[in-house]
Amino acid sequence: MCLIAWRWSPDSPAPLIWAANRDEFAHRTTAPLQAWSAKGHSVLSGLDLALSPIQGMHGTWAGINAQGKFAWLTNIRNPMQANPEAPSRGHLVSRFLCNRLRPADYLASVHAKAKRFNGFNLVVGQIGKNPACQHYNSATGIVTALKPGVYGLSNADLDSPWPKTRALVQAVGLQSAAQFGNQLNIQALFVALANPQRCGGDDLPASGVPIEIEHVLSSAFIAADIRGNAYGTRSSTVGWVHNGSALLEERSFDAQGLCNNTVQHALTLADTLTE
Repeated sequence: MCLIAWRWSPDSPAPLIWAANRDEFAHRTTAPLQAWSAKGHSVLSGLDLALSPIQGMHGTWAGINAQGKFAWLTNIRNPMQANPEAPSRGHLVSRFLCNRLRPADYLASVHAKAKRFNGFNLVVGQIGKNPACQHYNSATGIVTALKPGVYGLSNADLDSPWPKTRALVQAVGLQSAAQFGNQLNIQALFVALANPQRCGGDDLPASGVPIEIEHVLSSAFIAADIRGNAYGTRSSTVGWVHNGSALLEERSFDAQGLCNNTVQHALTLADTLTE
């Protein structure tokens, strides 16, 4: 995943609201948002099918389980340090959603092996009893416990001021927890995720890729051919937790950036959430 913003308000009726885009090469095999289970845990997420499952689990980039645990991951863009032989980072999300470790304990276990992977941001949290939301940056090794608020991530650090990240944070920040069940608000977030506006000049980040590619990647919604490969936004997802239920809507896109599938799923969270 390459862009996400979320509102974390654990003491409200809607403790979690998020909007995200997954950017990927069109040839990478992916399954859409779906309900699945492993190790006794029920999960909602899309699935990365490009690699074989590990311990019965495919990798994913974002998801939530019936115990109120949630996680999402973005890559840190640093082509000079990219290792093509590094393991997939998607299993870092799946493993959290399919075990009983608390966020802090899980991130401690991730930190111990983080150098095996290419750079990543990992956000993990839980809703209900002992609510928590924590961010880990593999480049710095720092874990940040997040206070209630609105946050954004792209392919840099937490709240790095990339224009598309700032714009999505603003869109999520406008959503009221009290009224978020309204379809108009859901549509507003999909509009923000579909923004094709690119930036340039001093607003462009410097992440190590050529400036012309940096320009292409600067929009929230990406539809592009990069060096002969169809690359872009493969899915947009809006999710929220309200009154004990998680509701997610995902819109998938083909190599031309046209929507070719819409999926909605709901998940009732357990009465006794993660201790």
